[in-house]
Amino acid sequence: MSKNARESFPATNGTAIGWLGVALIGVGIIATLVDGRHDSDPLVVCLLLTAMAGLYAFLLQPHVELNGDDLELHNPFRVIAIPLAAISEVQIRMTLQVAAHQHRYTCAAVSRSRRTLRKNQAPDPLKVPQDLIESRIQTRVAEAHELNLPAGPVTQRIVWWLVALVAVPAAASLVVWLLG
Repeated sequence: MSKNARESFPATNGTAIGWLGVALIGVGIIATLVDGRHDSDPLVVCLLLTAMAGLYAFLLQPHVELNGDDLELHNPFRVIAIPLAAISEVQIRMTLQVAAHQHRYTCAAVSRSRRTLRKNQAPDPLKVPQDLIESRIQTRVAEAHELNLPAGPVTQRIVWWLVALVAVPAAASLVVWLLG
């Protein structure tokens, strides 16, 4: 397995609603700014920017990556890097669930609906994105086990730029509200 092998899988849910929400909030910001000067404009704009950043953080940014010898779960505000050789089980239910080192790690970016879970159909990686993602991860995990790669520790890191993206307009909203 190459250290440079990288595959990225976008979220399988919420993306359309996320982009629609960002667009509507953008229209709201523009409407607020061109509507004429009101005392509440700074607060409204700050709150709309906070909502836009929240939509990005929770609906548009989460994804899953196969990055070299690691599986990276990009959740809102943190990334979990799991060595492929440490993974004992991968399944996509209501969330992507990965078992490694006697712990279970989840990522909501990739999920199946309750209706799909009830159908209990055979996997079809050519038609169902979740099946393709699960298949690719399981294939790479099997390769890592065959190559006897080291099962290093699971690492987690906070995505500070994303925290700031949400916290700064939220703090600005609070300051504007308190001063207003």
